[in-house]
Amino acid sequence: MKHVWIIGLTAAIGVVLSLSQAQQPPLVIAMWTSPELDNLRKIEPIYEERSSQALEIEEIARDVYQQVVFTNLLTNSGRFDVVYGDTAWLPALVQAGVVQSLTPFITDPNVADPNLNLAEKSTGLDATTFNGEIYGFPSEGDTTYLFYRTDLFQEAGLSVPNTWDEFLATARALTQDTNGDGRVDQYGVVDGPNAAGNEAFWNFQQFFYAFGAEFLDQNLEPVVNRPAGVASLEFFVNLVREGLMPPDVATYTYTEKNIAFQQGNVAMMVQWIAAVAELADCSRSPLVCDKFSIAPVPGRLENGQLVREAGASQWAWFIPAASMNQVAAYKFIEWLTSVEGATLWAINGGIPTNTTVLSNPQVVERTPLMHFRLLAEVFGGRNVPPKTTVTPELAEVFSQAVAAAVAGTKTPQQALDDANAQMRTILVNAGLLPAR
Repeated sequence: MKHVWIIGLTAAIGVVLSLSQAQQPPLVIAMWTSPELDNLRKIEPIYEERSSQALEIEEIARDVYQQVVFTNLLTNSGRFDVVYGDTAWLPALVQAGVVQSLTPFITDPNVADPNLNLAEKSTGLDATTFNGEIYGFPSEGDTTYLFYRTDLFQEAGLSVPNTWDEFLATARALTQDTNGDGRVDQYGVVDGPNAAGNEAFWNFQQFFYAFGAEFLDQNLEPVVNRPAGVASLEFFVNLVREGLMPPDVATYTYTEKNIAFQQGNVAMMVQWIAAVAELADCSRSPLVCDKFSIAPVPGRLENGQLVREAGASQWAWFIPAASMNQVAAYKFIEWLTSVEGATLWAINGGIPTNTTVLSNPQVVERTPLMHFRLLAEVFGGRNVPPKTTVTPELAEVFSQAVAAAVAGTKTPQQALDDANAQMRTILVNAGLLPAR
């Protein structure tokens, strides 16, 4: 009888727990169409099993992602419990009071994991900290590599370009009519200057920084139209004008760049390192998975020395102030950026901002192409967007300028002169610069 009672009690407890879990709402996570989405879907069943917390991932198209996130947060819709977002958005969102500070959870021993180690997240926390409060746990500390087709380079007897002059010569050599029908079917390079979703900002900035240009000076004055910035855009536009990129490249974003490379139509691209996992996966990239490698983005010569710089982004997980499930949301992002969660994220192809994981030789060996070794080499040349409340607006203006130059409606100089003036107006209206 006692034995039966124990079995009955166990069953009863199971029913109660099942009811409790059923009543607990799922965490709704906003995520854009990206390699990070693929990674999150791999993480989802693992976290649900270990925590008994259901996750609901809401996929949002890249070109409208920022708009959807801002609209929902600024209207306090409560639609999302967790948002994966660019830290460049945070100053404006924090100022608007629509992002929840994580500090109350971090300092609450009943909520925070006793093994929480903020030092492991230190390389990205500066981008999520305002007035001493932490508003997000950093994830992807992204930058770019030069992706290149090893087979095409070998056949042509070419070396990996170190400078932009070498890059241009290589792009010319590998732009070819391979089937003899009189039309180019293999392009030397591909990029993504589509202005939608600020893709032109994110993609072209690799050339912009590599030429030594800046967005704002130390006084927050916009300086995009200085000679280095103009030279970078002229170089980029020339790649299009010479036919070294696909003819419809003006419509390309991150996704179309990858597709062109996967289809074997291009020899090189400067692409975000998040693409490594997708391109190295033979189930998704069967034509090129074993025919490409990665290298640092070409650099510029200064006093005979090669200087390499590139654009970068720092993304993070944050919690909307309107979320009704904040403790569960905090526990999820705390775990995801911990050693356990970040290790899984890295092995799946992600780029966690967790120093313990990034320096773990076993993790490095298991990443596609062991690219964390290269990441350590190029990390010092990363340039993240300016940390202002109007950075998204500045990025939109810059994207439109790049798109106009590529389309030929403005010269590179005109496009950047106009952008510089518009950016200054935005900064003045935000109270960040004095009017002239």
